[in-house]
Amino acid sequence: MRALGRRVLRRFAAHKGGFALSLLTVVVSTGLGISGPLFLRVIVDEAVPQRDRELLMWMCLGMLAVGIAQSGFFYLQSRLTNSIGLGVVHGLRVDVYERVQSMPITFHAGRSGAEVQTRLASDIGGISDVITFTAQHALGALTMVITIGTAMLILSWPVAVVAIGLTLGLVIMNQHYAERQRLLAVEAQEHTSEMMRLTGEHLSLPGVLMGRTLRCWDGQRDRFRASSSAIADLTIRERSMATSAESIISVSFAAIPPVVYWMAGGGFTSLSIGTAIVLVVLQLQLAQPIQALLGLSTSVRRSLAHFDRIFEYIDLGPTAALPAPRNPHTGTQVPAAGITLREVSYRYPESGRSTLRGIDLDFPAGSTTIIVGPTGSGKSTLGYLIAGLLEPGAGTIRVSSGDEKPSETVLLVPQEPGIFNASFRDNLLLARPGATEAELREVLSRLALDDLVSSFPEGLDTSVGERGYQLSGGERQRLGLARALLSDAPVVVLDEVTSALDWATARTVQAALEELRGNRTTVVISHRLSGVKDTDRVVVLAEGLVAENGTHGELRTTPGRYSDLLRMRDEDLSEAGTTP
Repeated sequence: MRALGRRVLRRFAAHKGGFALSLLTVVVSTGLGISGPLFLRVIVDEAVPQRDRELLMWMCLGMLAVGIAQSGFFYLQSRLTNSIGLGVVHGLRVDVYERVQSMPITFHAGRSGAEVQTRLASDIGGISDVITFTAQHALGALTMVITIGTAMLILSWPVAVVAIGLTLGLVIMNQHYAERQRLLAVEAQEHTSEMMRLTGEHLSLPGVLMGRTLRCWDGQRDRFRASSSAIADLTIRERSMATSAESIISVSFAAIPPVVYWMAGGGFTSLSIGTAIVLVVLQLQLAQPIQALLGLSTSVRRSLAHFDRIFEYIDLGPTAALPAPRNPHTGTQVPAAGITLREVSYRYPESGRSTLRGIDLDFPAGSTTIIVGPTGSGKSTLGYLIAGLLEPGAGTIRVSSGDEKPSETVLLVPQEPGIFNASFRDNLLLARPGATEAELREVLSRLALDDLVSSFPEGLDTSVGERGYQLSGGERQRLGLARALLSDAPVVVLDEVTSALDWATARTVQAALEELRGNRTTVVISHRLSGVKDTDRVVVLAEGLVAENGTHGELRTTPGRYSDLLRMRDEDLSEAGTTP
């Protein structure tokens, strides 16, 4: 816990100057606050009994001046604490985002997006106020306790001893309650993450479709209810503990004024009326900072549950090397590059066997290569490796164009392209930020999307919906292909990008992709063997190995896996009355 506390404090290092000034305003403001009761004592014991109007006037003006000064310091302190605290919160959010962004693809494949959102929103949001105000409130409360305690000792040490003893007892009791609240907060936050995961899965379009078509929506609802009920139960228990502690503290401090009056009136100590009144006022002022300190202790312990989860993500590793950011002003096509794989193998972290083994392949600059094979043969994994999205467990992958990494050279277009909840225009400009409207419309026309876009009143500025679900599967695939045509990537990997298209639309797309030939190195992963030319290279994968490698013209006339695939394709098309 101490190591975690030191780590949190290091987050404030960049704000040392502002933090020191903020603490200074707290100390000065607290010192001014203690002067009010002392003015009151002079008024009660001297100015009023002696009818000294001048003294009364100066004491009243002094109290007014203290109030004005405290308001000014409060404003300055609030500006400083918000600036510092929210700066630290911003830094935590950015660190979590950047760490998750740089994690390997296998991490993202195994984690729910809702879990990441919980860390960024719920966990960091849960510590925002603690980070922003804890140090200042703690120092202000501590300064006030010391100042008021000293004043009470000077005025009457017996009363001060009673107050100090009571304070120590309350601190011990509060530590017990705070630790129990922290443990409940940890458990509640885990259930919150689960509830957000369920919400993200069940209330997304795929989740809603699954719930209704499989008629399992009631099970989805019951799981959400159970998670929400657990959070409610844990929160009730946590807040009940907090209320119990606050009740005990309130009753304890409520007992002090009668004790002071009893001691003064019973002759146990020689207290003037003014001193007795000031002691009661000081005790009432003492209750507030002590309750604040006890409350801060509880808040800090509860926030440790959030900090643990935040730093868990910040400490994730190992990270993947991100490609150099693209120059947004680049619009010139980069010459095609070649890719060479030597003895490449890959095994997924939780898999018991290698997905790919000993892969030796050459993809010459400007060539078109078709990768085929049965389901599970490693085709998509090979595509991810070529694109630099996965690091090979063994072997090397090199780019012929120089020292660039595959991730800086290769563009992968997956079967389910990433379509954001934005307009057609915004989704296309991700590939080339400087593209003109004419260029956008041209590429949409080549992929038979121009009529679709024109059918919407807002045209290119029409939102495509969450994950592009305003569009059909084939329309989403073509929008992903449109980005590929707009990009300047010298190597393009197309992974089953026509799987959701009918044969007629697939031919239109194939014609649009013809412009990639020669201009770029193209790797096509597909079950649908259409538009293949005799000079196109073909790689057949089977059980993680290269089973066949040659040109379409060579392999189609040679008995083997590829010729069998072509024969089965022709039979399927013949039955459907379609030609390849």
